[in-house]
Amino acid sequence: MIYLELLALAFIVVYIVDETGIVDSFKAFLKRWLNTKSDISLKPLDCSLCMTHWVCLAYVLIFGSLDIFVYLYILFLSCNTDNIYTLIQKVNEAISKLFGD
Repeated sequence: MIYLELLALAFIVVYIVDETGIVDSFKAFLKRWLNTKSDISLKPLDCSLCMTHWVCLAYVLIFGSLDIFVYLYILFLSCNTDNIYTLIQKVNEAISKLFGD
């Protein structure tokens, strides 16, 4: 069950970080607030790979489910955040075509 929960968590993190644009909005707010023109990096907040790793790791630590295979799965999910993002986009496109958006 932990593997499905981590997969769901990875999809949630990738959606929030990459699709919603909330991190970009927060970075733009910080740039205005700090009155700077340079690009701001908020690692790990603006990196879906980093956030997936740390959020999933925190999840398994909180629930006491950490072992070597679970951590390997977390690393696998983290390395595949680009593929997860692509899958999310393809599903959104398919739904749009299905309903004639």
